[in-house]
Amino acid sequence: MYLYSGGGIIQNNNDKLVGRKEEARLLDEIIDSSLGNKGAAVIIKGGAGIGKSRIASEFEEMAEGKGVKILNGRSDAYTSKPFHLFYDILKDMDEEPMLRDSEFSYFTKVFAVNKASLLIADASPQDDGGLDSDIFAGMLSAVQSFVKDSFDGAGKQSSGLGRLEYGDLKIVIEHGQSVFLAVVFSGEEHPNMKNTVKLAVNDIDEECGDILAEWKGDMSQVKSAQEIIERLAKTQFLIRKDLEGVKLDAERVRVADYVLDHLTSSSNEQPLAILLEDIHWADESSIFVLQYLMRSISDRRMIILATLRSGENDGIEEFADKMRDEGSCMEIALERLASEDILDMIENILPGHELDEKFISGLESRCEGNPFFIQEILKHMLLDGSIVQKDKRYSLVEEVYTVPDNIEELVHRKLEMIEPDAMTMLELSSCIGKEFDRKITESTGAVADIGVAIKKLEDCGLMSVENDMINFSHALFQEVIYRGITDRWKMVYHQNIGEIYESLYDPDKVVYELARHFSRSRDHRKAFDYCSRAGERSEAMLAPEQAIDYYLDAIKALDSMRTIAGADESRGDLLLRLGDAYSLISDFEKALDNYDMAFKLEPDIDTKAMLHRKRAGIFEKRGDYIDSSVECQKGLDLLDGKMNTVGINLMLARSTNLLRTGSVEEARELANKALELAKELGDRKIEANTYHLLGSMGLITGQFTTAIESLDRARDIREDIGDESGASATLNNLGIAHYYTGDINLALECYEKSLVIYQKIGDKYGMASLLNNMGGFSQDFGELSKALDYHMQSMDIKKQIGDKYGMASSYTNLGIVHRGLGKLDEALEFNKKGLKLATEIANAKEIVININNLGEAYLEKGEYSMAEEQYKKAIMLCQECKDKHQESHSLRGMAKINIMMKDGEKAVEYADEALALSAEIGSQGEEWRSRNILGGALRAARSFDRAQEELNKALEILTATGSSEKEPSVMYEFGLLYRDMGNVDEAKKCFSAARSIYDKRGYVRDVNKIDRELVNLDQL
Repeated sequence: MYLYSGGGIIQNNNDKLVGRKEEARLLDEIIDSSLGNKGAAVIIKGGAGIGKSRIASEFEEMAEGKGVKILNGRSDAYTSKPFHLFYDILKDMDEEPMLRDSEFSYFTKVFAVNKASLLIADASPQDDGGLDSDIFAGMLSAVQSFVKDSFDGAGKQSSGLGRLEYGDLKIVIEHGQSVFLAVVFSGEEHPNMKNTVKLAVNDIDEECGDILAEWKGDMSQVKSAQEIIERLAKTQFLIRKDLEGVKLDAERVRVADYVLDHLTSSSNEQPLAILLEDIHWADESSIFVLQYLMRSISDRRMIILATLRSGENDGIEEFADKMRDEGSCMEIALERLASEDILDMIENILPGHELDEKFISGLESRCEGNPFFIQEILKHMLLDGSIVQKDKRYSLVEEVYTVPDNIEELVHRKLEMIEPDAMTMLELSSCIGKEFDRKITESTGAVADIGVAIKKLEDCGLMSVENDMINFSHALFQEVIYRGITDRWKMVYHQNIGEIYESLYDPDKVVYELARHFSRSRDHRKAFDYCSRAGERSEAMLAPEQAIDYYLDAIKALDSMRTIAGADESRGDLLLRLGDAYSLISDFEKALDNYDMAFKLEPDIDTKAMLHRKRAGIFEKRGDYIDSSVECQKGLDLLDGKMNTVGINLMLARSTNLLRTGSVEEARELANKALELAKELGDRKIEANTYHLLGSMGLITGQFTTAIESLDRARDIREDIGDESGASATLNNLGIAHYYTGDINLALECYEKSLVIYQKIGDKYGMASLLNNMGGFSQDFGELSKALDYHMQSMDIKKQIGDKYGMASSYTNLGIVHRGLGKLDEALEFNKKGLKLATEIANAKEIVININNLGEAYLEKGEYSMAEEQYKKAIMLCQECKDKHQESHSLRGMAKINIMMKDGEKAVEYADEALALSAEIGSQGEEWRSRNILGGALRAARSFDRAQEELNKALEILTATGSSEKEPSVMYEFGLLYRDMGNVDEAKKCFSAARSIYDKRGYVRDVNKIDRELVNLDQL
């Protein structure tokens, strides 16, 4: 550790950790555990200056000493770069994963022609593919002819945007006052291309308009036009992802899984410690990845250590509390230093000091045990000469020394000693960030001698330099200094820094930095440009929160500019993007507000129709299907029979809404019409979507053969066009359809193919859901070991992604499977866990399901009073939330209890109620179960003929629906009935038939139950 006095640098090699021995011991144990594949996550939490960075440094030293590789990441209060907490961690391991899917479109050629049809400038991107000069000459000739045709005999310009095609290339020509600008591109036109070209034309008119009015061909006079054209040629347009239907969490899981895979691969070679500082400033996308990692490293050679400043960000603190409460991380809260620790710290900094007790007591009181504050006061006193060393002893020069009230006051005292050039350097640096490349400051020109200024700031302890990277010694220094700069000088500094970034780096690689600096400058044009681009990049990386910030800054910059060509179109595009981003984070009101503002700008008919489609999508997400349908119809009315992709999507959306509101035939008619139009248009993606929708209609209406035909077509097209996500969804529905038609093997084959695709594309939400379905499928067919495996796999994924709703459902299913295996205590534990989780998330349906399953387990254990308590509680809750399906389940449970208690009359009452509810909700599944229980209740009431009648009806329903896998339970009831009727031979036949199927399927509980009945029959 280095301290600074008026007499020079004092080196103290005894930089021991003070007052944090227990925390250090705990971290040392965690490091040892990680070496044995027992990973852990730790959050170091405390106020500013309490010593979080110091304990993190101690951790880093201990870990490195044990052969652990350290990866460092840090959040910054002054950047909105998506996933920025992990950028530095991964940059040396692989290309940035968040950008791996980004694709750009760009111009092949750009050139400007004046009104006399003379070429005044042209440019191409470096990777233009070597455009042939003859082709260029042909295109130029075509543009020159267009220019001539664009003026009437009086030399007046006609209006409108020109479009030409030359072979496979497209040429867009934009009119200006003095120039025509032509851009050449191939493929699909990006929506921002037109506005960007308009802005460039506007700039050339402003820079060269007067010159071009009388221009005679002197190229030196139009150099600025050439520069504008060259900038335009370098512009890249991010190909926008279609956000409609995107599940934000699922997409972020893919990124998080990518990060985890790379870290795991590295940890297999050498144990890893990921040190993340200042997560209180982390963006939402970074926090999502962090929580995913915290849930995933328990069996890896990996440690995550994060520092969090208390009181800075309530949302991040809530995240930390959630991680701690669910057991995904450990929290170490750093408290103020005790008096003895403060004495130890002073002795460590000033060995052999002669500071009196009064001063030390005042220091302790004023600094409130904050180690950073104490250390910085002592360093400052050494620097300003208030403490001096004499005969190797440190003492106060004056008896009275006023200790600053807070860190900010201390920093201002330090700044009073800084010379003007170093102060300029300090202010400029605070606008860049806590850490930055030295060459940025060297390029400013604001400081005469950068080296001298940096040395002065190092000597006073405000900055440090390592490997050409400049750091503020503490984030608090940067924060205080930045807050102290006037708004006027902040704008000057940020513009200067932005221009330096432009000159030193490829703008596309530092677009977030450029957006940040120019948005805080007076250069509104660049602010608009870079903020728009940064917003697009954030949107493409599924970071809508950051995209929103950038788009709002872009609109603010646009509003600050004087009237420019294409301003309304630019604003409309930004509002549309804002609406999409707000929709993605489920802020539906703001999404609707932005769509409405875009609509008021009077865009073209297609855009208006699209806005109606987007509004319809918001209402659909909120479950307002009637309002959604109305919006769709408004869009269709605007198009007035013009059927493009927007129109067909409006038809499909309306069809979906009609389906959800029960108008099935009208929905099918509209979907079939959309299908014909999609085929005419040649849009295979929409065609596949329509077939999928028609297949879903078939599933809902029970027309399974028709459903399979439509879904097969949807799957074929989706596989052909490479829509893997869509293909997996269609395969899942196909599995359901084949299940209902009784083709079990084909159903399972569809499920397995769907799972393979989900695994390939990294859709963990889809994987978890499908595994859960496959588990239920196996349960229904009695393959309990398979069901258990599927449900456990599904549960593991749900825990990793933090899907509490899904976890509650998995606990329910695991309880059912264990009950089937005869493991009743384990079944109870799983259902109790499911009930606890369902209660936490206030999911009424899962609460009731788990209570009913607890009743089943207690019933199987013979604990009838406990079972009755659960069923009665479930009935009450079902009636409150009007869940008749689960209420019928509860009533059957009550009937079972009374059958076991030999109260047949009461059992019949409950079974009759269950049957009435089954008929009311129109569920054949509930009906056969209720009739089966009613048969048992009537048997208990000694009404054997009626019992036989009800059991035969249950069997008829099963046979009619192809659900023969449920027949063993009915055969068992027949066995009980024949037993009570005294027909031993028939009873044995029914019991044996049921036992054979149960044994084959692994239902241990039911096999044992039947074996007991068979033994009893043999003894008769």
